[in-house]
Amino acid sequence: MKGEGRFPNGTVRAHMVLRYGVEMSTAVVELQYYLVFFGIG
Repeated sequence: MKGEGRFPNGTVRAHMVLRYGVEMSTAVVELQYYLVFFGIG
């Protein structure tokens, strides 16, 4: 548990990975909606 308060590298990295994953998931969902829209239209 030493150094976690001073150097929260794990927390920062986890936050960045989570944010990146959310952005990628949103992009994939939007892409699927575009494909369905153009496929029907």
